[in-house]
Amino acid sequence: MLGRNDWRELTDSWGTSTFYFEIDQGHHIVRQIQIFENGNALKYSPEFMQDKYGKLSDQRLEIGGSELIIIHKSEFEKIWEDRSRETARR
Repeated sequence: MLGRNDWRELTDSWGTSTFYFEIDQGHHIVRQIQIFENGNALKYSPEFMQDKYGKLSDQRLEIGGSELIIIHKSEFEKIWEDRSRETARR
């Protein structure tokens, strides 16, 4: 399952953000991307679990009660690949 969640709390000078998640059958987050208003992005997976800004969530995502918007696999993969080509932050 793939989803998006808009986080409207201000995060320092980076602004608000949108999370993108790939979730397994047990509702564990497999890959996540957090894209901020200012263009910065945080991207985590089992291959790159954490850095000084954050980490891959170790919590199960509660699907029923969350504000998760289900997205198509192609949308998630495009965002994932676009962020793979950007190396400015890391």
